[in-house]
Amino acid sequence: MYIALNLTQQVRKVRKVVKGVARLKRKTGVIRQGSVGNLSHNRREIEGEKHIDYTRENIVLVRQTLQEAYAEAFGAAVEEYNSGQKRKDRRIDDYYKHLFKCDYSPVVQEAAKRGKNKHAQKSFYENIIQIGNKYNSGVDSDDAPLVTECLKLWFEGCPELGIPSYQKRNPNIYVFEASVHVDEATPHIQLDYIPLAFVNEKGNGRLGLSVQNSHSRALAEMGFGDDKDSLIRWREHEVEKYLVPIMKSRGIEWVPPDKENKQEYQAPLEYREFMATKEAELVAVGVEIDTKTAELENVKVELSGYADLQVAVDDVSKIGTKSKLSKNIVVPPEEYALLQEQAKSYCANRDKIEKVNKLWVEAASANSKALKELKQAEESNREAIILRSKQVNLNVHATRLEESERQLKTRNKACMETIADLRRDNRDIAADKEKEVARVKQMYQQQLLSEQKCAKTALDKEKAKVAELEKANAEKDKAIENLKAMCKRIYEVFKNAMQALQLLKYDDDKYKVEGLSKEQGTLIDSVVEYSVGWARTDGFHDIAKDMNDKIGISKGIQNEIDSRTKVKSMAR
Repeated sequence: MYIALNLTQQVRKVRKVVKGVARLKRKTGVIRQGSVGNLSHNRREIEGEKHIDYTRENIVLVRQTLQEAYAEAFGAAVEEYNSGQKRKDRRIDDYYKHLFKCDYSPVVQEAAKRGKNKHAQKSFYENIIQIGNKYNSGVDSDDAPLVTECLKLWFEGCPELGIPSYQKRNPNIYVFEASVHVDEATPHIQLDYIPLAFVNEKGNGRLGLSVQNSHSRALAEMGFGDDKDSLIRWREHEVEKYLVPIMKSRGIEWVPPDKENKQEYQAPLEYREFMATKEAELVAVGVEIDTKTAELENVKVELSGYADLQVAVDDVSKIGTKSKLSKNIVVPPEEYALLQEQAKSYCANRDKIEKVNKLWVEAASANSKALKELKQAEESNREAIILRSKQVNLNVHATRLEESERQLKTRNKACMETIADLRRDNRDIAADKEKEVARVKQMYQQQLLSEQKCAKTALDKEKAKVAELEKANAEKDKAIENLKAMCKRIYEVFKNAMQALQLLKYDDDKYKVEGLSKEQGTLIDSVVEYSVGWARTDGFHDIAKDMNDKIGISKGIQNEIDSRTKVKSMAR
């Protein structure tokens, strides 16, 4: 019964594989080199591309203009190089224009090959990083968010796994554009970068800049060699060391691209015939399993009639002491009679029992064979799915090529019409050029003379205003000095008055007033402190100090005393 149930499950599995609905969390993870880099396409600045859903918003990881990237990557090296050049014709104004002899372009430009270099320098390079395909990881599939998360972690770094960011682990690669595109069939990263070779003083002859655009030397400096396989080694390193662990941490089993499939591309007719053969083989396996399942069902029915031939373990294990079956075994009489009946039944049905055992052995063998054929069928189906994917990709690529060719023809036609219009416009412009230049020149000369007159008049007015302001400021400064001198004289008077006032309380000679009350003494001290405080506030610190620390009669007050004393004497 177990074998029949197992075969039934295998039949369902085969039928599911045949229908192409099997879903396994096993995905490829690849890094491809972009064939033609186009920043306008990557940034979705080109409208009307049919394979792009413009309603979806891509995830921008890094965005910088090409001009900014070259200035930041090579600016210091260009400045250092120019500082050592005495001849102006050897100096480099712009490294990009120096290499590629053109203005900044969103499309990859190639420099002229020099020396033994097999590959020309490119203005920038492009990588495409993708997990799965549109059949198991399409933008509308359940796995799309998971795949997008893995791609972001691969670029930005995954601290929980100890994986640094892409830029940190690749110091010789300057990334200036990177986005997760979710507006096409499958989420993927489109990454544009400039390779940096840091040339030492003695290394590589130090010809030119200390930092240069060189893909082969950038890979060599990062430890991947400088031969033809260095780029392959770098890609495998990025996938195996960083992408695979991230996928595994998110429950995705990484599977490598199909390297064992040696079959070349087939034409559509051959491909359809191949697929038909594979599906027929799978159907044949399913039919054979159905047959074996039916045979086992018959065995089950036949076995149900021989259920009473089985001897229960409990019946055999009941050992008694009343009847001897042999020298060592004793059973009760009724159980001994039962054993005899069972022995007779076995002898009478021995052939049928052996037939049943033989059927069980054949069923087990058929089950093993069916499982083996099922495995082979799954492998065949996997190959068929891979070929189908390749065929679909080729068809899509062919459609894109046809669309690109059509667009190019349309653009070429539009360009030719634009050129014709420009030529006509140029002829008209040339006819009016001299007249317009003369008119504009005369107009600007008249305007310049008028502006010069206005400027002279305004300047004279401003000079007069400045003179008036300077005179007014001088008068204000003089008035301020007079006020300061007046204030100082007033505080000198206060000082003399306070020093004389304190004699009434602190003099040891003739001016001390005997019998001053406590309130009168406090009044004298408060008046002095009040005067000292205001002198300090107004900036006369020396006067405040003398007012606080000294007592006595100033020369002026003494003169007043002497004058009054003389008047009184004369009156007498």
